[in-house]
Amino acid sequence: MTALAVCIFFFIPLLTHAFTISPGLIDASVNPGGIYRGSITLTNDEGSVQTYYLAIQKFIPKGDNGQQEFLPLSDTRGLPSWTFFEQPSVALKAGEERAIPFSVRVPNEALPGGYYAAVFFSTRPPLETAQGAVITGSRTGILLLLTVNGGLVEKLRVIDVAREMPQTVSHLPAVFRLMLENEGNVHVIPQGEIRIKNMFGMRAATLPINPASGRVLPGSSRRLIISWQKEEPHSVSGFWQEAREEWRNFGFGSYTATFHFFGPQMTSSEPISLSFSVWPWRLGLIFLGGLVIMMILLRLYGRAAVHRATLKK
Repeated sequence: MTALAVCIFFFIPLLTHAFTISPGLIDASVNPGGIYRGSITLTNDEGSVQTYYLAIQKFIPKGDNGQQEFLPLSDTRGLPSWTFFEQPSVALKAGEERAIPFSVRVPNEALPGGYYAAVFFSTRPPLETAQGAVITGSRTGILLLLTVNGGLVEKLRVIDVAREMPQTVSHLPAVFRLMLENEGNVHVIPQGEIRIKNMFGMRAATLPINPASGRVLPGSSRRLIISWQKEEPHSVSGFWQEAREEWRNFGFGSYTATFHFFGPQMTSSEPISLSFSVWPWRLGLIFLGGLVIMMILLRLYGRAAVHRATLKK
């Protein structure tokens, strides 16, 4: 059984099938007029002979949460018409694994920039309806990202940086939102980090803004959510559970989170700072309550000691 995991800012819906393909993503660069040759490994996890059918679909980004929109199979302009497999289907024995070679032949007149498609394998030949929907059996696929070299423009612009939580919280995580827009003509991997300092100016944490090395496609925007926490947060309610969460994800005082962006693709590399505070007031109440009880006990002990000394005299 398999599930396709893709390190990118959009994804193919995850389904469960009785076959496996790898890798999940191919990112290649070719000159105009050049040829890229690669292969996809297909494994039959069934206990009998299976035939798998190939289909190539272009896609475009949709929304700012990593969604994608697959274009009709009939739209073969660009990358689908450049991509060639030796045969439209392949039969594998039970448990057999095979490398499926393919080539991408870029025409001389291809414009520089990024071209994007998904290569699907399915258990039935794909059929496209009049509305452009694809009817098929179980299918999964890989993403093919092709860069045609030449006058490439790598240009990311920061649209928004903000907190995804109140200015003051009682415990971590501290959650931040970063919105980026790709104004170039090729996909870009954002690079940078968030440096968090406490109220004494000491470094408390350093967080990558893009730990999965995901790509942002040209003409699209992408929202990144970055979280700083000590442990995986729990969904809690009630004073004592919240106090326990304050202990697990402890923070204290005011903090400054500064976004630092790296790479020539950023339109501005100036750092951007946000402030927030963490005040674990439940732990504070427990501490003060414990301190008051201790002082009362010490005072009672002192009075008892004085009383015993008086009786002895």
